[in-house]
Amino acid sequence: RTVLASMLVVQPKILIMDEPTHGMDALQKEHFFNYLDEYRKKGNLVILVTHDIESLTKYPERILFLSDGKIILDDLSNNVLSHPKASRFSPQINRLIKNFLNIPNKIIKTEELLELIENA
Repeated sequence: RTVLASMLVVQPKILIMDEPTHGMDALQKEHFFNYLDEYRKKGNLVILVTHDIESLTKYPERILFLSDGKIILDDLSNNVLSHPKASRFSPQINRLIKNFLNIPNKIIKTEELLELIENA
């Protein structure tokens, strides 16, 4: 948080961070991503490099999936995190539902699965 605060003092238009959620608990991540969303809404660009897959299910609208220095996927979060090319990085809930033929494979959040079950 200290590093982020020191970067924001100069009010950059583009903010690039590598593994910014490392060591954060769920509440800290929620505050962090809410702040970044407000920062983005002011016309700034936020780029995160992360392996925090569960956070990626909640916050970004778009994900670029890189492998061997190339963009493999560039799409909405649900499409990237449920894509076969990104299968080893898919969220836990997505890995679970892949065994069920009657559940859409684009589900990446527990809330999405619960909503599907409630509406069935």
